[in-house]
Amino acid sequence: MLRHLVKLSLLALLACSTPPPAIPSPAATTPSAIEQPSPERAGDQPHLKVEVRGPGQVLIEYSGGQLVRSLTPLTFPNPPATELEGDSPYLDQEVASGVTYQYSLVDGEQVLDSSLARVPPKKLPPLHHPRLVVDKVNYTLSVYDRDERVKRYPFVMGGKPRQRKLCRDNASTPEGIYTIYNLQPQATFYRAYDIDYPNPIDRFRYTFAQRHLELGDPGIGGEIQIHGCGLNGNWTAGCMALRDADMDELFAQPALAAGTRVWIVGREMTMADLEGLSQEHDPEVVRRLQTSLGLKPDGQMGQATREALGLYQHKQGWPVTCQLDQRSLNRLLKQ
Repeated sequence: MLRHLVKLSLLALLACSTPPPAIPSPAATTPSAIEQPSPERAGDQPHLKVEVRGPGQVLIEYSGGQLVRSLTPLTFPNPPATELEGDSPYLDQEVASGVTYQYSLVDGEQVLDSSLARVPPKKLPPLHHPRLVVDKVNYTLSVYDRDERVKRYPFVMGGKPRQRKLCRDNASTPEGIYTIYNLQPQATFYRAYDIDYPNPIDRFRYTFAQRHLELGDPGIGGEIQIHGCGLNGNWTAGCMALRDADMDELFAQPALAAGTRVWIVGREMTMADLEGLSQEHDPEVVRRLQTSLGLKPDGQMGQATREALGLYQHKQGWPVTCQLDQRSLNRLLKQ
């Protein structure tokens, strides 16, 4: 459903040169670009009721359409929005702090009903051993201290938010395990954390796509950041943009320094995939994988093994990760 609503934003195809103009707040916006229910249908309007239940929880009662959560009105080109799947009443526990969300019922390209939910703010406590988890599906950046999630922030991306970055396209965002390698207190987009894309697996996927997927030579891209300048739609060139006040709060944490791990999860590499990648270092698991792929089982996850794994994934019509993701693990190690 949502792909019918998502329109290509010309702004997102440009390099990150200027932040987007501010848009009207959801409360003041009339979705004029999307067909609204006619007065004749007032008697059979779908039902949508939204209630904030506390920090990080919104309860939605609904019927008669696909439920969608968004950071901006759905009329904005390429809205930062998520389809929510579940029976009513639906308890949404994947929301960030201090955000006004717009919940909508949609049918194809028609908005049937919408309602706003203001999630209360929450202070970020002092951090000691932080790591960041970026959820591209839910548009949240979670801050963990050791294994405890202490706060979630909203963010937006570029013109291809569902796609895992493979090459320079000024639109897609990476997925995988990364590290902050530099901090910019004064950056082009307010403040910025520099992320080490491309990492070795990104480089391998790029050359694999050149050899086997007719990629050509667009360049692998780079300069991926977590930066400021706001949530006005998916406007970046593939970076993750937060509100300036949220960047201030993060930069006030001395422990959020170079060397901090950043996990970026999406539709291609899920949290379960990233958590399971440690098995690539288990010689017995790798030997079983190599045997399934018809390779000599030496227990080393080298380039030949990644190449064979990528070819297998491509043959299956799966995302070509060249990594031991859960789909590949479950299929190949059960053979």
